[in-house]
Amino acid sequence: MTSDHQLFAIQIEDIIHSLKTTTVDIPQQARLNRLRAVQDQISRLCQALMASLPRDVVSK
Repeated sequence: MTSDHQLFAIQIEDIIHSLKTTTVDIPQQARLNRLRAVQDQISRLCQALMASLPRDVVSK
């Protein structure tokens, strides 16, 4: 596994952990803030994944 793959795996684990720990026990505004942060994290991860793909794969 390359270091990029390891970094992606860590980021995905981080996202899953954030989602699992965002429960109704947390005040609504805090939940919304956490979910927005997760959304941003997913967006950055997708951009990084797309950037790591060979150009011929991305253009299909």
